[in-house]
Amino acid sequence: MKKWLLGIVALMVCVSLTACNRSGSGGENGINVSEKGNASATKEGKTVVTLSVIQKDPNGWLDQAAQTYEQAHSDIDIVIKEYLTTPDRAPGQALHIGGDINPAELETYRNAMNTELMSGKGPDLISVNHLNYGQYADRNLLADIGEFMKNDQDFVSQDYFTNVFDAAKHEGKLVAMPIVFWIHALTSGLGPSDLQVDEANWTWNDLLNKGKEMVDKDSTLGVMGAASPSSLLSKMVLGEFNQYIDSKSKQAKFDSPAFIQLLNNVRDMYQNGLLSEDYNLLIEDRDLFRDETFYAPVMLYQALQYNRQILNLPSSGDKNGMVYSSNLMLAINEKSAVKQEAWDFMKYLISEEMQSHPAQFMSFPIHKAALEAALTNQLKNSSAQTQSMGGDQKSDPNTDQSAVVDKETLRKIMQFAEKPGRFLDSDPRLMSIIEEESSAFFAGQKSAEEVAATIQNRIQLYLNE
Repeated sequence: MKKWLLGIVALMVCVSLTACNRSGSGGENGINVSEKGNASATKEGKTVVTLSVIQKDPNGWLDQAAQTYEQAHSDIDIVIKEYLTTPDRAPGQALHIGGDINPAELETYRNAMNTELMSGKGPDLISVNHLNYGQYADRNLLADIGEFMKNDQDFVSQDYFTNVFDAAKHEGKLVAMPIVFWIHALTSGLGPSDLQVDEANWTWNDLLNKGKEMVDKDSTLGVMGAASPSSLLSKMVLGEFNQYIDSKSKQAKFDSPAFIQLLNNVRDMYQNGLLSEDYNLLIEDRDLFRDETFYAPVMLYQALQYNRQILNLPSSGDKNGMVYSSNLMLAINEKSAVKQEAWDFMKYLISEEMQSHPAQFMSFPIHKAALEAALTNQLKNSSAQTQSMGGDQKSDPNTDQSAVVDKETLRKIMQFAEKPGRFLDSDPRLMSIIEEESSAFFAGQKSAEEVAATIQNRIQLYLNE
């Protein structure tokens, strides 16, 4: 367990690939920008493809992709606009995997993209993983990437995790390409013989009831540790999203008795010690369920090495199956004058060459053939980091730098990555509202009814915008 935790801590060294590349924006370095906001040509007569991202990734993967692409396409200039400067950090300095973007700065990016896209301007390629890209698609502001894939004779869809493409679709169309992806699941130290659940149909209430039943039999256990009430509530709402928001009619349902009861149930379980924010249950391996985000194949590899049972997240209705997300999703601006060129660069980003690149560290590659190379690179990085932090890599052959990934484990990882499922595609703003307002309830400052009413009002106002 200690070595497993060291491995996870080592992974924290790498920041999420929120996006990026070379700095630059319209008007700089001799770039001409049309009135519609789309780049036209440099002084050398090159075709310019612009890409807007929130922040560059410290590993420089996207930066290197742009450089190698330009070397092979001398008539193309990839210009990437960064809205936040990538923070400097010392070698080995740990940063949170999910990124360190301030909510206010994130809102600045959202507002900028809203203004540009709604006015018919904007970049050719847009990082949309922090945006509700479905709203843009509904207004016909994003191109159908599926059409580019279908009409490109050089694109072989079977080479990719098309299940992740399908999960990311909006109203049947792929309008945002997951360049890489993450897997969300629950794990348990108990095997199927000791813990049996109906993954295809279970809900969060089923999980809580099952956990309570088992803790009643063994009081040394807890249902779940290392999870804050507000973040867990947010995850529950995501799993049963259609119960609380009708996307078609744009109606929120957070003032319902069901949501008020959910608030009370979650609070009671924390007060009774069944759920906990601290990491004691996790460290001592006394948590029945563990909320996991497998940011990279190496994390799934470690879970399998420790024989943890991996379960689908609870859900409701037709929302069962594996849950995916991405920290680098790109969309093509429907108003772009260089959509074909934008697609060609996007296709390069998801090619085996770039998906296997060592700088592409904290993620699952969307290209199937790149998975083994990515896992090997990640094991080497994890091993080196664990050793530098005082871990004993020699005592664990599974993390030795010279280790070769065994084919059976690779097959199991591939099976998980190929599972059909859904995408964690709810508007991040909605989730932030739920977390912000529910924290007052869990702190004992407001009643469940007051918080539910506030969440209802704020989300309904947002849906009506």
